[in-house]
Amino acid sequence: MLTFANGKTSPDRADGLPYPVYGSNGVIGHTNDTNAEPNTIVIGRVGSYCGSLYLSKTRCWVTDNAIRANNINNNDPRFLYYLLSNLNLNRWKGGSGQPLLNQTVLKSFPVIVPLPHEQRRIAHILGTLDDKIELKCYGRTKETMCDRSRERRYGLE
Repeated sequence: MLTFANGKTSPDRADGLPYPVYGSNGVIGHTNDTNAEPNTIVIGRVGSYCGSLYLSKTRCWVTDNAIRANNINNNDPRFLYYLLSNLNLNRWKGGSGQPLLNQTVLKSFPVIVPLPHEQRRIAHILGTLDDKIELKCYGRTKETMCDRSRERRYGLE
């Protein structure tokens, strides 16, 4: 279903470059180089946010603070993302000082994967719900920003 590989040392990063660079806690910059294909699932490997998940829709670079999950059986990448999300990976962290999630732990989960057409249906439903939640949050953020702008404009702070 998935193979796992630790990321590599981050290449040079700069604003305006085409490919996102993922660390343990999401995008940390952009670069010209890539080490992962589109639809790669990025899993935070170290730090308090280890187990965080990101689905990169484009080619990207995954740093050594994260793990690449590569789809090997043509499964639906969104389904795999939601499946991993449901495992609450952060609770499986180890390490005495710095929290850590390793590939051995990731490989130990027994999972049942439905047929590809079912995966697509499940991923579509969950993706639609995610989109609605995101739009609602965006609307709240936009509304809050407008309220603050009005307050500043009319000296109501």
